[in-house]
Amino acid sequence: MVKKEKRKSKIQGIIYGTAIGDGLGYPTEFKTMDEIFAKWGKDGIQEPEGNPILVTDDTQMGIYTYWAIKDYLEEIGEEKDNPDVLTQHIDKRFREWYHDPENNRAPGMTCLTSIERIMKGNRWQEGTNRNSKGCGANMRVTFLPLFCLRDSGLKFGRLASWVKLQAAITHAHPTALVASELTAIAVYKLATEDWSPETLLKELKRHCRNNGGYYDQRYLGDLWEFSNAESRYTYLERGVEECLAAIERVEQALLTPDYSTDPCLQTGAGWIAEEALATALLCFLLYPDDAVACLRRAANSSGDSDSIACIAGALSGAWLGVKAFPKDWVERIEYGTTFEEMIAYCNITDPEIQRKQSHENQYMAFFDLNAKVSFEGVDIEISEAEIRRLINRGNSFNWHGEGDPTSQLVERTVRFARRKWGAKLPRAKIIEMAAKILRQSPDRIESSLDWTANYMAWHEGGSPEEFHPYPKEKE
Repeated sequence: MVKKEKRKSKIQGIIYGTAIGDGLGYPTEFKTMDEIFAKWGKDGIQEPEGNPILVTDDTQMGIYTYWAIKDYLEEIGEEKDNPDVLTQHIDKRFREWYHDPENNRAPGMTCLTSIERIMKGNRWQEGTNRNSKGCGANMRVTFLPLFCLRDSGLKFGRLASWVKLQAAITHAHPTALVASELTAIAVYKLATEDWSPETLLKELKRHCRNNGGYYDQRYLGDLWEFSNAESRYTYLERGVEECLAAIERVEQALLTPDYSTDPCLQTGAGWIAEEALATALLCFLLYPDDAVACLRRAANSSGDSDSIACIAGALSGAWLGVKAFPKDWVERIEYGTTFEEMIAYCNITDPEIQRKQSHENQYMAFFDLNAKVSFEGVDIEISEAEIRRLINRGNSFNWHGEGDPTSQLVERTVRFARRKWGAKLPRAKIIEMAAKILRQSPDRIESSLDWTANYMAWHEGGSPEEFHPYPKEKE
């Protein structure tokens, strides 16, 4: 997690980047490039219009979806899960958005009709538009990673299931669900700086392959049964494939960067979820250090320019923070009071979390952040975030002192390495990787594991082999 002041700027950046991008793209939506140039000149629209700068249904639905998650967490607490309660809160907030007098900014028909069917008494799995993968599913998720950026640190794995649920309630096409999760994690990982612009596409593809197809039946229920999928395990496969193809189009476009042509010609017009994400990614990666140029690129497009620009703005804000946007734009944006309340809620300080972070930082220097082993031409590495999870897994102390890890930490590190790379690496390489992470020799790791096995056999009764964390005979 980035430092507190930087994190606050990134939280602000996500919120204001989303809204400013939406406001900048609002006037150009539904216009061709010729029409844009005719109205705003050869460079197109350059800054948001009006005071206040008006946003569209993209930001409005984002606020209501954020409120639904906040209501849910405040009712049941951050350590519990109750899919029925979460669904009720999303349903309630979507109905409120539907009836909001300000909901007059060209709202998407898929959102409206799905909510109408649910209000008539249909279960959401029956009322949703099962064939729609419109960008209404993911334009509204950019605020949701804020819950993972609070001091309380909601895990993204939990949020991912909630993101897919909120998408499915109105847009149940598999690609809408997967694209929504990818949009949310891109914003989150840029904010934490676990991912950078240089690694973003590679990491998104990895996440898509490894996690995009996960169908959490607790939240999605029998949705898959209304499709042609053979089972819930295969329901999201099409979404994974289409999102991977969209990301690959971004990679292809960046091989020969084009800073003047309509971005929609390269990665899609953005009316559907994976294209909205892809074209937003393209605009962000063309200008990773210039949020204003990124937003101008996104807004001056022939497709769903407000949705593209709102996602691109969230990406820029997550990476660069709020100072990347002109102060005048931030001050003029609509819903300013709501945004300040969101910032205050997300930027809390929990003394217990501060103690935990101090504990982490004390021991981080003892680990080797550059630990790496090679096997069959492939380099295996560990991230800083994974080391932090190692420190906080369990309640035992980690180190007797620098260079002297506890037996519990040795065992925990070996188990982590085995779980993460056991399918790729032989036992000797797993032990070598654990040794490098802890700055120890492989013999020291083996000796510690043997000690643990012998101690547990003495303490519990039985043989050391029965309690060995990673027996050699299982190699």
